[in-house]
Amino acid sequence: QEEAEQRIGAQMPLKEKRGLANHVIENSGSREDTHRQVLRLHTKLEDSMEFLVPSPGSAACFYI
Repeated sequence: QEEAEQRIGAQMPLKEKRGLANHVIENSGSREDTHRQVLRLHTKLEDSMEFLVPSPGSAACFYI
């Protein structure tokens, strides 16, 4: 447990991760809410070329 707490403590704060991310999917609600957010983002990205240009925060958004 101590090792897990150290790893959590070493992570970038959520506020910073959100600031670096192009998109944030909030997954603290229901599974259905998360699924709707994913589908909306998927549609948005499919309709644009935005997904071809990675941002500095691309990796950070997956750790939220």
